[in-house]
This record gives sequence, C-alpha cells and structure tokens, in this order.
Amino acid sequence: MLLSEIFMFSGTVQSIVCVVLLVTTWCLLPQWRTLQNFISVNQVITGTLFIFILTSLQFTDMPYEMMPLTHYILITSVCWSVSSSLLAYLRLVLVYVGKISCEKRKAVIFAYGNAGIILGISLVIVPNLLFENYSFFDHFLKILLAIHIYMLVLNFIIFIRIVFSVLSCCKTKKMSKRKIKHVASLIGVAFICDSLLILIPVLLFFSISNVIYYLVVFFICHRLVFQTMFVLFRRSTRLHWKLYINKRKRRKLNHDFLALRDKL
Repeated sequence: MLLSEIFMFSGTVQSIVCVVLLVTTWCLLPQWRTLQNFISVNQVITGTLFIFILTSLQFTDMPYEMMPLTHYILITSVCWSVSSSLLAYLRLVLVYVGKISCEKRKAVIFAYGNAGIILGISLVIVPNLLFENYSFFDHFLKILLAIHIYMLVLNFIIFIRIVFSVLSCCKTKKMSKRKIKHVASLIGVAFICDSLLILIPVLLFFSISNVIYYLVVFFICHRLVFQTMFVLFRRSTRLHWKLYINKRKRRKLNHDFLALRDKL
C-alpha cells in the first residue's frame, strides 16, 4: 500500500469518528445547535462522504452511474464551505449586532440548491460547449478544477468584501482590542485556507518533490479532523459539555435521593 493510500485510509477513518462525535454533540447539547455549528457539522459530513468515496476508488472500480453522485457530494461540500464564508461575512459586518437572524433552513437550501445548479451546469452546458473532445474521465477532472476555481473566486470576493466592511467599521466606530483580535484571526484563517486551496491545484500541475506531494495529500485527507478539533475544543463547546455533565450529575443525585427516601 502506498503512503498516499495510507493517508487516505487514515483520513477516512478519523473523519468518520469526527462525524460521530459531532452528531453526538449535536444530539446531546440543544444549546450548541447554532447556525455556525450546523454549517460546520454539514461541512464535515459531506467532506467525509467524499473522502470515503475517494478511498473506495483505490480498492474498487466505481461504475459510471456513481460519477454524478460523487461530483454532487464534492460540490455540496464546497458549497457548505461557501456558506461558512457567508456566515463569517455576516458576523464581521454585523460585529456590533448581538445576533444574526438567519435560519438553518436557508443555509440548507443555499448549499444543496447551489450544488444542484452547479451540477446541472457541469453535466449539461459545459460538456456540450467546452469539452466535446475529451473522455468522461478527463472531463470529470476538468470540471472539478473549474468548480474549484469558481468557488475560490466566489470565496475571494466574499473575503475582499469582509476586509472593506471591517475597514469601514474601524473608521466610523472604535473597536476594542478583543474585537480587533477576533476580526484579525477570522481574516487570517480565511486567507490561509484560500491560499492553501489555490496552492494545491498549482502544485498538482507541476513536478513537485515527493515530500511536498505527501504533505498536500495528508492535509487534504485530514483537514476535516483539524476542523472538528477546532469546533469541539472551542471554549463555547467545552462550556456546553461541562453544563451538560453537571446537569446529568445533579439529575442522578436527585434520582438517588428520591430512591433512598422511598426506601425509608
């Protein structure tokens, strides 16, 4: 087994564990069910499905009919990332507002609806107009690259809009050091993620050393693990888990006290 296949298998197993942890947290902690965590959970679930299919391709031959489904899962995963960027934009623009009035239902419609539109364009318009002379497999790879670039451009536009909005807020209102650090960290994470997404396809088109190649493969296969660790070990998540455990302990003590009183 090649090192890249080991990375893919390891990333798939760990991503499945991350999905179980996130779904468990979602089911047990009602107060944790915010729009931000809802988008993060869907990002990890769709990304895990795609990595699982890629890992299965290493050992089995996928039928032709499964290709559109694989394509749709990849697009959906990227669309959830775009939803996360839009949420970050709203949080930065409305940095002085308490809450954002946005429903989880709208996020679902945006992510899966946008994925369906892109899938229809890539399967109907692009093959008939742009890639008529390529086989299905080559066409599939080119469509993935085209959608990758499209999402990066959209994400980059959102990022630029965030920067201008934050700069205008800084000019009109005085921000505290804590808010400035929060804004800077969000912009820094967005910049790093977009830079990595731009770097990965560039490296794949040029001859690169094996070390860089395996580092890229490792990052792609384990990125969901890093995202899950960030979500689960965040201060708010730890606080909700602490409150849940204390509540369970109090409930158990009350149950034991009532049982002891009935015996007496």
